[in-house]
Amino acid sequence: TIRNSLHWLQTEATHLSPPFLPKPPSYLATNIIKSYFENGQIQEAQILFDEMPRKDVVAWTAMISGYNSCSFHKRAWSLFCAMMRDCRGVVPNEYTFSSTLKACKGMKSQFCGSLVHGLAIKYAMPGCIYVDNVLLDLYATCCGNMDAASMLFGEIGTKNAVSWTTLIAGYTHQDDGYGALQVFRQMLLVCTLYIPILYGLFLHKKEFQTKMGRRGCTLVITECNKNLNKMARILVGGL
Repeated sequence: TIRNSLHWLQTEATHLSPPFLPKPPSYLATNIIKSYFENGQIQEAQILFDEMPRKDVVAWTAMISGYNSCSFHKRAWSLFCAMMRDCRGVVPNEYTFSSTLKACKGMKSQFCGSLVHGLAIKYAMPGCIYVDNVLLDLYATCCGNMDAASMLFGEIGTKNAVSWTTLIAGYTHQDDGYGALQVFRQMLLVCTLYIPILYGLFLHKKEFQTKMGRRGCTLVITECNKNLNKMARILVGGL
């Protein structure tokens, strides 16, 4: 059985000489689990996971991520809860938290997302841009809680292109054109590293204008168009 094969790798294979020493059993099993999910073989992945004698954080995270990829968000959440109850003390990492937050977004559950946010703080994950951006996406585009999203955005030390884009998208998703343009203005003032975002907005500015027009921001749209055209000329001239 799979269990016996993994047990053999864990015990007998250690007698092999270093050049022929295989990868740890958990490493091999986790790669197989990923392959199962990629091919839609969910049951096989779960069976293999259940038969693993030792489950590390990588294996747990692979299962959570795999269920998310197949849109089984509740199962992903259940696995995360089971991992946190595991008596062997498996500690989640940034990939575990980000995968679990994606499950919360899939369930449209701000409550679950807030629980994960609290655990991320407990395990000293604030400052990890990968986790912060997924949290930002959860609050802004899924739950529509722009107050929480703005507060989290302000706490992010080094914001990247994803951070700015997610917050702008959150305001736009709520049909708050003024809020989106305020963030856009801040981005223009902070740094020119986000020219790709500006160019993307320039390419899709007709859709952007439509949403802004619903809020009656005609004068702001005019100013925004000037900035977009200016930045696009800079981008094209620098290529």
